Amino acid sequence: MIEGMVALVLTGLFCLAVTLGFRGLLARWLDDLDPQEAYGVAGLVGLGLCGTLAVGIGLIPGALRFGTMGIGILVLGLATLGAKKYGSGLLNSSKPETVGLAGAGLLALMAFFPMVASQTPSTTMDWDSLAYHLAVPKLWLEANQVTWVQTIHHSNFPFALDGLYLFGLQWGNEFGAKAFMFFVMLIGARALFGLARRWGAGEWAILAPIAFMASPVVLWESGTAYIDAGHGLFAGLGVLYVAEMVYRMSREDEIGGLALVSGLCWGLALGTKLTGLQTFFAAGLLFLIFGAKRMGKMGKPVGVVAGVALVVAGVWFVKSAVFTGNPVFPFFFEQLGGRGWDQWRADIYRNEQQTFGVGKDLMSLGHAVLGLGYQPGRYVNPGQTLGMGFPTGAVGFLTLLTFVFWAVSGKLGPRERFVLAWVGLSFLMWFVLSQQSRYLTFLVVPASALVALAPKRISMGKVLAGAAVVQALASIYVLVNFGFADQWKVATGNLSPADYRKKTTSFATMADVINNNSEVIEVALFDEVFGFLLEKKYFWANPGHSDRLPFEKMVSGDDLADELVRQGVSHVYLSNAFSDRASVTKWLASAGMIADLPWSEEERAAMLANREISWKVLLADAVRSGRLTIASEPIDPRGLLFKVN
Repeated sequence: MIEGMVALVLTGLFCLAVTLGFRGLLARWLDDLDPQEAYGVAGLVGLGLCGTLAVGIGLIPGALRFGTMGIGILVLGLATLGAKKYGSGLLNSSKPETVGLAGAGLLALMAFFPMVASQTPSTTMDWDSLAYHLAVPKLWLEANQVTWVQTIHHSNFPFALDGLYLFGLQWGNEFGAKAFMFFVMLIGARALFGLARRWGAGEWAILAPIAFMASPVVLWESGTAYIDAGHGLFAGLGVLYVAEMVYRMSREDEIGGLALVSGLCWGLALGTKLTGLQTFFAAGLLFLIFGAKRMGKMGKPVGVVAGVALVVAGVWFVKSAVFTGNPVFPFFFEQLGGRGWDQWRADIYRNEQQTFGVGKDLMSLGHAVLGLGYQPGRYVNPGQTLGMGFPTGAVGFLTLLTFVFWAVSGKLGPRERFVLAWVGLSFLMWFVLSQQSRYLTFLVVPASALVALAPKRISMGKVLAGAAVVQALASIYVLVNFGFADQWKVATGNLSPADYRKKTTSFATMADVINNNSEVIEVALFDEVFGFLLEKKYFWANPGHSDRLPFEKMVSGDDLADELVRQGVSHVYLSNAFSDRASVTKWLASAGMIADLPWSEEERAAMLANREISWKVLLADAVRSGRLTIASEPIDPRGLLFKVN
């Protein structure tokens, strides 16, 4: 597929330019690192800062497209300057004795699968990519400004990596955007290889990138627009550098540029996901505990790390505070409030987060660990309460095995003790707050470094080396069996992207219908969040998303239709793709669309009393009364488009 390959190349060139440019810009603080590590960190930090800057400039009305162009010119300028000193080493591989041909081959084999996936359309399985990771930057580009997207609360999340999609969408649509996460994986793998080699792994350093990429969640997400792998790299590297600072202080060595590098990593961890707040807190607390005997020397490094992190991440908290009145919207609504939100919606959101996992009692802790290793059915969407999730969301058994082997090894130094303490504290916070497996992707990064150090340090080290290979092959097996055959058909031109999307995404066919309907001005989407597929104005209409439609004040279908007319909404779309047949039949009968048994008066009253689903009654009433009329032919019960009269 030519379009995809062009997008991949353009995104790759941009990433190379960013890596080279920031290698030169940050040379003072990176020169003490391993050369491969320095390039990797420069690329990761540079990309995160470019995404942050793009969104920051985009806050100026009408400046977004001009701003991304300006950042591109700036990157080229920095790359030109950096090329004078660091250009020769940008693409150089390490010496064969340290890389190993077999290890390099395994890395290339693993990288092949997310590379292909990144150049095929996202599917229903790739839920959040379509729902908001790609959709929000697309809306911002259409407005030529970073705006408050009222009905997509995710638009208020930190977007340092999602901000890169503002570039990719312009030169390669969704393929150019998704390619960024593929290259983030490769750049992160390079950083981990260099770090492991500098920490003394020697010829085993290749295990660090293998262990990182072999994690199922990392390998799968790197072919999507999910940003957990990138967030994990920032948080994971941040804690590894804090651990090294503790180690150096214990030896009375100079900290050098580690404080700034760690601060940048932590700032971008906070700038990519709000869960970074808890891991950042854990690292800060442990740094104070581990350095308690050297308080006099800790003030400056603590100040640098915290100061840099908060400055880098500050744009996201300020942006959210200005748009919503809450710097961490929609969280902590009880304490901080938030525009377009209320306690009822906050409760819905909290309760949904709590549906993941196996409960909060300590007896479930072991179950949580084992589930993360191979089949996190209760830790990923959809159907988490029934254990229906996918193995692509697993952290992987290698990560968990690594921490256990090191914990019982008796070979822990200051760095390893700090890392394991941080892992334990972070895991406990995850267990208490929300047990989504991908929220633990950051654990893969320090585990990868420990895997590479193990063969020279602990008795079971070579067992871990073998486990890394097994994990890599297992993850490849998972990806092959989760849609790769059709992805390969798309990549080789044997299946068109449009046909692939219709085959894998239920909304795709109706999205074409809506896009081709000249009467559609704005469409309210019920039980459908893949607005990225639309070229029309849309909003998420379900009551749990925002207060745009005041369902709590509506008692009839006329009330709903009147409000839609008042707001200039021309059409309504109802998705039944994830509803059971009996419920769909009841709704169609109640709306007068088929001859079958409608809701009883008791059922209707109970639904109207339930604020979360009362809209279904109002919508059916509006159809029955003629205020909403069918606007799509032939009628497909899986998805219905109505015109508002």
